[in-house]
Amino acid sequence: MKEYSQTIQLNEDTMPIELACSTLNYAAFPFLRALDGIARAGFKFVGIGAGHENKRYGSGLMTDAEVREMAMQVGDRGLQVNSCLCFEVHLGPDDSVAKFKRELDVLAALGCKRAIIGGPWYFKKWPTEIHAPDEWQKICAQFYACMDQVLPHAEALGVVICIKPHTGLVAHSGLVAPVLKRLLSPSLKICWDAGNVSFYEGICPDPGLPAVATSVRCVCLKDHLGERANPVFPPLGEGNVNHDELFGVLAQGGFDDVLMIERLGVRDGEKDLPAEEFDARGAKAIAFLTPLMRKNFSR
Repeated sequence: MKEYSQTIQLNEDTMPIELACSTLNYAAFPFLRALDGIARAGFKFVGIGAGHENKRYGSGLMTDAEVREMAMQVGDRGLQVNSCLCFEVHLGPDDSVAKFKRELDVLAALGCKRAIIGGPWYFKKWPTEIHAPDEWQKICAQFYACMDQVLPHAEALGVVICIKPHTGLVAHSGLVAPVLKRLLSPSLKICWDAGNVSFYEGICPDPGLPAVATSVRCVCLKDHLGERANPVFPPLGEGNVNHDELFGVLAQGGFDDVLMIERLGVRDGEKDLPAEEFDARGAKAIAFLTPLMRKNFSR
């Protein structure tokens, strides 16, 4: 299967990276406002990451006509979809295989090549109560059974499913290798999320990332401030994550793929920010990330 990576132009720098902003940042606003803000900030790529006005975009529930309309709306703003957060669709008991396959069909129609999942949680009640061992084993077996059926379909579509740290199966680097070995497929890779590893596991940076960096095909960018379980995700560069160090480790592993800003950041005490503030933070994120991308990824 041909891997998806192309050279893009960002702020007059040429590098083999697709920097996207997720619509998740604009979850409180209409979808078209999210696209307008992301394009206005200077992004060329968009990650689909939220429902807007009670409609889930990029979902398998969309009709073919709705998918075509969405593709036109994205393209009219000079954007391309390169990633999508596909949470929950792969976790259902009976119909999850059909739902996930349909969602992958939708993403392929949108030109999206990275489907980001979290896998099952090992927490029964966050952040202190975990599943009993036999229950956790059953949950994982159900997930693996679903993925065994879905991955051949992803391979045929040219979509790579990237599982990311969200507690659970790949909560940190030490858990990555067994999952990749169990689901041996060119369409199953890793989405790294240093902010999640900091928030959920209290580990920052993850010392084992160099050992698994070659399997990373997508990165969710968010920052996290404070100790484990502290629910503060400030703008990039204001928290625990050293993005220069992170990019350096990824570059050593040959990373040349999708960076998707999942959270533009909300500081402690901030709430109900206007859309214009997220537009401004998007532009600031590009300004913050560009020299780090140039340093670590330029060729």
